[in-house]
Amino acid sequence: KAAVNAIGARTKKEAIEAGLRSLVRYCAGTRTVKEFQRLKMRFDALDSVDTDNSLWQEACELGFKMRRKGITVPHTDILIAACALKTESTIVHADAHFDLMAKHARLKVESFVPAVQKRPG
Repeated sequence: KAAVNAIGARTKKEAIEAGLRSLVRYCAGTRTVKEFQRLKMRFDALDSVDTDNSLWQEACELGFKMRRKGITVPHTDILIAACALKTESTIVHADAHFDLMAKHARLKVESFVPAVQKRPG
């Protein structure tokens, strides 16, 4: 229960729902049908990670470690990073928070932040 609270949710169900809201947010943020279908297909190909107690403990410890370093990261990003750490996966992203966490944790990342920043807006 303490680990669930550490990521900002009162229950494990709330934390899972927060992750699902993030997924919906990404899909809902697309501008075209083609972009939506491409993104949804990528999410459909992903494996799920069991949200057992060890995952919540990993998220709790990672969030605490980041805060102690003066790094503020959204709780959803901490949970995603904990999933990647648990499965020894690489996070492919365009979110600078993951780059910040990777500097202070054993998180493997492939960053597209520079490419997105250079893109005309």
